[in-house]
Amino acid sequence: MKPLPVTSRALEVNDFLVTDMTFESVRHSCEHEHELPFVGVVLAGGLEKWLGRLSFSVSAAGAYVMPARVRHIDGFPVGVRLLTLEIDPLTETWEPCVGLLARVRRLRGPQLATIARQIAVELQSEDDLRSIAVEGLSLELIAAATRSINGANGRPKAPVWLNTVDEFLLENFFRPLRIAEVASVVHVHPAHLARVFRAHHGETIGHRIRRLRLDWAIGQLVDGERSLREIATRAGFAHQSHFSRAFKEYTGCPPAQYRERRRANG
Repeated sequence: MKPLPVTSRALEVNDFLVTDMTFESVRHSCEHEHELPFVGVVLAGGLEKWLGRLSFSVSAAGAYVMPARVRHIDGFPVGVRLLTLEIDPLTETWEPCVGLLARVRRLRGPQLATIARQIAVELQSEDDLRSIAVEGLSLELIAAATRSINGANGRPKAPVWLNTVDEFLLENFFRPLRIAEVASVVHVHPAHLARVFRAHHGETIGHRIRRLRLDWAIGQLVDGERSLREIATRAGFAHQSHFSRAFKEYTGCPPAQYRERRRANG
């Protein structure tokens, strides 16, 4: 299989191999399989998978399971950022994960993306606490994923129209939006939309839009040539200073420093 153009940061810690990768161009992989099963969480963009006649897509903040030895093809649009957590079947962690990793599945739950983003931030740390922090968060991610398939989160099943809302936000996050406009797309009351969205995603619609804009900004910092001011304006921030504060809170470092590190590692 021809390697895909990707920048990545990885850490092997005890039972896990954690990798944060960003795809730099639109590519489709050849049909392939993985030696180890993994949980994948999309941090930015969206990807597609084809498994014979079965196909599915995963958008930003979505998660999925890919067992070992399952033949498939991946589609990676430019800027897709994916965090994967591989688990070794020959370790102590494996037994509680058997049910989770037995088949290909999409995962739901607001905690999954939150934990994955915390892992991505810790992967950039350079202190002696990085390994224990990543290991602890990896165990949290496994627990959250397992709870999501067992229905242990105590929430009713998400309505089908919530997927439509997710896709609408992904396609329209650059422009100003009102809750009423989003609600009209799926024909529900704005108050009902706000409540259901927060209950199932663990964040407000406004927070989701801000996160999508920051994800886009990350892709521009890594692959584009726009200035910080241009990126801030295009992403919907009134001032570059506001963008820098939000970006640092989101990724753990200022945008200029983030661009330097990623290009140095690329």
